[in-house]
Amino acid sequence: MKLITYYTETHKDLYENYFVNSLHNIDEFEVFKKCGTQHSTDGNYFSNGFNETTKDKILFLLETLEQSVNEDEVVLFSDVDVIFISKTKSYFDRYQDYDMVFQNGIGGLNTGFFTIKNNEEVRKLLKNVVSNCHLFDNDQIALNFLIKSHNIKFTMFDDEIFSVAHTLGPKVWSDEEFIIPDNVLVFHACWCAGVNKKKKLLDYVRNYRKIKTK
Repeated sequence: MKLITYYTETHKDLYENYFVNSLHNIDEFEVFKKCGTQHSTDGNYFSNGFNETTKDKILFLLETLEQSVNEDEVVLFSDVDVIFISKTKSYFDRYQDYDMVFQNGIGGLNTGFFTIKNNEEVRKLLKNVVSNCHLFDNDQIALNFLIKSHNIKFTMFDDEIFSVAHTLGPKVWSDEEFIIPDNVLVFHACWCAGVNKKKKLLDYVRNYRKIKTK
C-alpha cells in the first residue's frame, strides 16, 4: 500500500525517529514523502503560517495521486505525529467500498490520517480544499465543510485508529496517564500542543505498548 506524508523542518525529528521508526516494525508501505517549506516558526496548530502549510500538504497529496497512483487505487495519507503499532492491511481492507475513510477526530473528520480512493470526485474535493483553505483556519476545517457538497462515500475509522481524546475526551493532553486498548493499531498524537509535547506523548505510547525502536 502506498503511504503519503508531508512535513516541514520543525517536524523532521517526528518523521525520522517516530513515524518512520514505527514503520520498520510492520513493513507494509511504500512511502511517498516531502519535507516542504517552513511557513510557521514553530509548526504549532493555529500558528502564523500553519494554514499555508496545510494547503501545501494537500497540494503534495494531489500531486502524488496524479503522478504516482493508479485510478481507483486506495492509498493512505498520514501526518508524521503518528506511530504504527501493529499491521494494518487487513484492517484497511474492511473499508475498500469507501472513497475516503478518516480517523475519528472526536468532533469531526481528522485530515491527519485517512485513506483515499484515487478517483475524479476525490481529486475535485482536494482541489476545492486548496482553493478555499484561506477561508478557514486549516485544511481540516475546510474539508469537513466542503465534503458535504461532493458525491463522496466516506466514513470514519473506529478506535483501533486511536488518539488520546478517545479516552480523555476533546481536550489538549496535559500529561495525564491513560489506557491504550490492546486492539489499537495506530496512535496519532493529535489533541496535543507543540512538537516537543507530541514527542513526549508518543514516548508514553511506545513505553506503554513496549514498542521496539530501531
